[in-house]
Amino acid sequence: MNAVELKNVTKRYKDFTLEDVSFVVPEGKIVGLVGENGAGKTTLIRAMMGSCKINGGSITVLGSEVRD
Repeated sequence: MNAVELKNVTKRYKDFTLEDVSFVVPEGKIVGLVGENGAGKTTLIRAMMGSCKINGGSITVLGSEVRD
């Protein structure tokens, strides 16, 4: 089972867009999100927690789809 799975996730703000983000984190693995300021790291974490509505795609955490 995958711990986290993002498929084609898109989040749009007025002047910023995450577009078509997809990745898988297998259960038991540790990963880090690295990038410049404003790259979307915090937005991805908020989306995975369900505290940020995404505009497209799907997020699954431990087999359950995350809904806002």
